[in-house]
Amino acid sequence: MIKKNTICFLLFLSLFSCLEKKDAFFQELIDIEEDGGRRDLTTQEIGEIKKLIKSSAPEIGRIMKKLKSTGGDYKKAAKRYLFLQTEILNIISEIENLEKTLSEEKGEIEISSDDLEKLGEFSKMLSVHLMREEMYEKALFYLKKALSYYPENSILLYKAALCSARTAKFTIDNEKKNRLFNDSEKYYLSALAKNPDYTAALYGLAVLYIFELDRSFESEKYLLHILEVEKKHVEAMFLLGRVYVLKGEDNKAIEMYEKIISYSNVKEKKRKAEEFIAEIIRGGINEK
Repeated sequence: MIKKNTICFLLFLSLFSCLEKKDAFFQELIDIEEDGGRRDLTTQEIGEIKKLIKSSAPEIGRIMKKLKSTGGDYKKAAKRYLFLQTEILNIISEIENLEKTLSEEKGEIEISSDDLEKLGEFSKMLSVHLMREEMYEKALFYLKKALSYYPENSILLYKAALCSARTAKFTIDNEKKNRLFNDSEKYYLSALAKNPDYTAALYGLAVLYIFELDRSFESEKYLLHILEVEKKHVEAMFLLGRVYVLKGEDNKAIEMYEKIISYSNVKEKKRKAEEFIAEIIRGGINEK
């Protein structure tokens, strides 16, 4: 006998990995749980679930994070994702139907700007849903669609950069990982070309250079630009302090951490900055 919570947990994983499938099998599992788990899962059902879990291994960390946000209520989590599945599938259906219509009409009549705008809007909507659920690779697919209609949109470029980097972190294949990180850099730079003062893109690019591309020194000018736009951007100050330490410019690093202590109202951030100053004075710093 598989316990009730186990059924819900496995279902939750299954829904997460099969977002684009409408399968009565999953609804049946929901029904089992709602009936109080009155029958065992069949061998075939267990096998299907195991295959789905295996295929979604890179998502496990994010799934566990989601479970925590529901307070361990597996039934609630499963229902939430069933609802999300339906909502996203509806948007996908709208996109596919519109693309089909446009494809059939192409060459026969002039495609209206309203239809193109609608397709771009549907793609944007879907990417927002997917990013909210931390499904970055799928979100990236629809962001690229949206960008084909709104290539000058700095917000879409920023989101594509973010999704590319997040997808890369969960990618095992090194060639694909490197390509995604490089794509992320290009999207960030494109976003900044449209809007040079876009602090989220400036910060995202700095994080990419420091933590993913091992090009920390290149982040300095972007972090300085953030502080020109937003004087009390504490997270940028932490990164800039880190860069100064790596460059051996201890005095500049201490000055930056002192600014954090002065500007921040968060005790933990003040304490962290104080610890870094103490480490620098002692002759070494270990930032995590």
